Amino acid sequence: MLYGLEDIKKVLPHRAPFLFLTQINAIEFNGGDLTEEMKSLVGSTVHAEFHVDKDLEILKGHFPGQPIYPGVIQVEMMAQASAFIALLLPQYDINNLKLDTRLLGVDKARFRKLITPGMTLRIETTLKRIRGQFNTYATKAFDESNELVSECEVLAMIEFL
Repeated sequence: MLYGLEDIKKVLPHRAPFLFLTQINAIEFNGGDLTEEMKSLVGSTVHAEFHVDKDLEILKGHFPGQPIYPGVIQVEMMAQASAFIALLLPQYDINNLKLDTRLLGVDKARFRKLITPGMTLRIETTLKRIRGQFNTYATKAFDESNELVSECEVLAMIEFL
């Protein structure tokens, strides 16, 4: 584990019941020329996890008696993981990275397998494009057997504070 829950809270403003990451396992640089600009991170990937606890508030209503982790929350989970790409920039670390991030769009969303309580999901998000403050990420979530359970592209605006 690279970063645990308390570290994640240093970067993201989200809190329970709307924080959908348990840990960050790795942040892989694309191998190009690293600069202080986000554009140098295109092709880099974040590897994260989220444990779907049976006591999650969202599961109480989706659906009573047969809880299923909602697709829209899967998208949010993958988008939250995307913010951690910025930790590759040399001027930031877990204690001084302050971001204002906004999810602006979702494309190509596919939900391939039901996610139920007790599952631990592995999230991969790769920075694909940057135009100004607008970043596009290819995101995927896998179950414990490494089976793809969901995927999408997210468009997010990132502002460094």
